[in-house]
Formats: sequence, structure tokens, C-alpha cells
Amino acid sequence: MKRLILSFAAVGLMIAPMAMAAEAEKPAGPGHERMGKMLDLTPDQQAKLKTIGEEQRKVMAPLREAMETQMKELKELVDAKADDAKLIAKMDQIKKTRDSIETSQKKFQEQRDAVLTPTQKAKQMLMMGRMGRQGPDGMGPQGGRRHWGEEKEGEK
Repeated sequence: MKRLILSFAAVGLMIAPMAMAAEAEKPAGPGHERMGKMLDLTPDQQAKLKTIGEEQRKVMAPLREAMETQMKELKELVDAKADDAKLIAKMDQIKKTRDSIETSQKKFQEQRDAVLTPTQKAKQMLMMGRMGRQGPDGMGPQGGRRHWGEEKEGEK
């Protein structure tokens, strides 16, 4: 039972950073272009943000790969009913990788924030808050695609 609890705890703690690392590796697409337009980015800001994104992908790729490998190794240990010491050692290794991912993400976010004006940061915060409630496709419990500052009919 203890082993099962340790396994579930490890998986739960590790999934979010893996998802974030994978997201950071995605190339800029239409969503980034749309956000750039909504934030009224200058060509200089766009170039700086592109450079930061490229650097982030380079840094995050090996961390994401390490996390994936370590999670597979943890699963193999669980499947093999390894002793608690081996499970704990693997989970500690995964935690260090997760901490590296989070530290890198924070560093790159700070670099991106340094490129934006206060108004652009405020707009970005509003967009991200809306996405958090509705999901990246703009659909959710509020009932349809809306962007920051837009109100649903009847909302005030």
C-alpha cells in the first residue's frame, strides 16, 4: 500500500512539469502571432521574444527528455515492485529535474517580461487569466470564445 501511495504521489507531482516543458518546446504558431497582435508588439520586441523562445526550446529539450526517461524508469521500478529505497531515490532524481525545469521556465518568463511594457504585461495577464478559466481554445464554462475585456451578453 505504501508503495502504491508513493507511486501515485510521484506521478502526480511529475506530470505538470512534463506538460509545461513540452509546451515550452512547441514552436511559435498562430496563437503566438495572435497574441503578438493583441499586445501590439513592436518588430524589435517580436525579435527579442523569438530569440528567448528559441533559447528556451534549446534548454528545455534535454530537461524534458530527462524527465521522460526518469518517469519510464520509475514506472519500471513500480512494475518490478522495487523496494522503497529505490523508489524514493528515483523520485528524488525526478524532483531535481522538475526543479530545474521550473527554474528554467521562471528565468525565461522573467526575460520575456523584461521585453514587455507594463500595459502589454497587463494585457497578457488578462489573456492568460481568461485562458486559465476557459482553456486554450477559448471555450469553457463561460460559454464561448471571448478575449480579455470582452463581456458575455448580459454580463456587467
